[in-house]
Amino acid sequence: MVMLAIGACTFAGLSTFQSIYAETRGLSPNVFFLTFTVTTVTLRFSVAGMIGKLPLGRLALTLFVTTLIGIGLLVLNPGSELLYVVATVLFAIGYGLTYSTLNAMVVNLAGERGLSISTASQVFTLAYFRGFVRIPVSRWHINCCLWHRRCHARDGGSGRSQHRNRQKESGFDWHPGLLLPNSRLQVSPLKDCVTLADPTSPFSFLNYLAVHGRLYSFVNRCDATTSRREFTQYFQWVAHQLPQLRFGEEVTDVTRLDEGYRVTTTRDHYHARSVAIGVGVVATIPECAKPWLGEKVYHVASYLDRPQIDIGERVLVVGGGQSGAEVVEHLLGSPGIGKITWVTSRGNLFTRDDSSFINVSYTPSYSQRFHSLPLKKRRTIVDDEKLTSDGISAELSNRIYETIYHRSATGNIDDVIQLLPAVVMKELSPHADGWHALLASHGTCQRPTVVADRVVLATGFEPRPLAFIDRLLASASMEGGLPVVKDDYSVQFEDNAPGQVYLQNRSPVQSGLQSVNLSLVAYRNGRIINSLLRREYYLNVPDRPILGCLGLLPAQETQNAR
Repeated sequence: MVMLAIGACTFAGLSTFQSIYAETRGLSPNVFFLTFTVTTVTLRFSVAGMIGKLPLGRLALTLFVTTLIGIGLLVLNPGSELLYVVATVLFAIGYGLTYSTLNAMVVNLAGERGLSISTASQVFTLAYFRGFVRIPVSRWHINCCLWHRRCHARDGGSGRSQHRNRQKESGFDWHPGLLLPNSRLQVSPLKDCVTLADPTSPFSFLNYLAVHGRLYSFVNRCDATTSRREFTQYFQWVAHQLPQLRFGEEVTDVTRLDEGYRVTTTRDHYHARSVAIGVGVVATIPECAKPWLGEKVYHVASYLDRPQIDIGERVLVVGGGQSGAEVVEHLLGSPGIGKITWVTSRGNLFTRDDSSFINVSYTPSYSQRFHSLPLKKRRTIVDDEKLTSDGISAELSNRIYETIYHRSATGNIDDVIQLLPAVVMKELSPHADGWHALLASHGTCQRPTVVADRVVLATGFEPRPLAFIDRLLASASMEGGLPVVKDDYSVQFEDNAPGQVYLQNRSPVQSGLQSVNLSLVAYRNGRIINSLLRREYYLNVPDRPILGCLGLLPAQETQNAR
């Protein structure tokens, strides 16, 4: 009876959730249903009648083992259609003949022991249906498995439905126009897709190094970080292993249903229980430059996609952050470069604050404490902590300074580069001798004009505006003009939403700068997955904070202080 109940439960789970299983491996569930049906029908008409003449005990054991082999092959199948068919045939043979075999055994045993054969058959049938209604158990474990596989797909630049990640790009890339030779990752590579949530995951950066035979070489380097190019390759390596990712498929709409959401893409429609929105950012372009965008006026995001700098070319770089600094360093190393003019609205070329105590701001304990504060206080903290994530790395800043210093020792530095802090570009217009940029100083009334052959806009990024997101958030609870985002990154709605909507990289004030930074990407995703599963799949036990807080002091310490 137990064997039959387990078999029926397994079959119910495999049948009901076969479409989900097939989706995760890029297969068609129709293959399973067609193969299973043909195999079982063939067996029932050709073999089932002979079962009573065979040694039933051995036959039952053989069928049970065959069923387990079929299930094992289904679990291990990475996406092979041939293996899918073979596994289904084995499962169909094992499960399809198990019912007839066990039924014959029950009848024989009842006859041998003087029991009612009809009663035994009824109990047998009841056990079958008892197993069949255990669907919720199968569903829970299958969903947990699927979400465990999905949790390792990261970051933050794509629209997501329930078990799939939709990307409109043809493949994974991470700011390809900015992968300059000296571009460095500004955080520890251990802050990868998974490590800080699941240190033993096979999708970690350290495992990537081990698989590619570079782990010891990396450890032996006198540098704790890596290049953005290598980290992009790591991301691509992870993405290649996740069959549920769909590239070249842009999400065009997300609409409410009575239960869940309808996700419309350029290829298909999907029904999702919940939606995680991480559609990335777009370039911020000054108004005066928008009419002239092209080969000679462009955002830094497409820097490497534009024609190379000509000998003697004059270049104006607008923006004093990390991207602007990387471009300036690259230009200083370009042979025959003309004059570089670097302007920033900031009062100086400020470096990113990357000290150990400051980095406490990018830990789960700090994030949880931040989220408990009033919104007005959170807004102030975000302004105060801007340079913890939006500044030039000290290493890069020092390299540029050193280069300019040595150039100044061999000639007039003003002929090579001019640095203009506290300055904004007010107007830009084309002329016969180049682009005329009207600058305005914050501290003085001066409004000089700079002439350049090329203008590179290192003016930052902003959340990608999409109409369907605005419609989706129309009924969100609002505070201070912003949607209320809970500590699991889900939006709080005024009405009964049909499912959760999670915001990725769109809530710096509500959730802190941690929500738009790589440092806590694994933690953020773990929180979302826990919320979806409604249990602590990833343990939410942050490190003991180095920096204390009065409200977090132990009771005894507080009493002693009094």
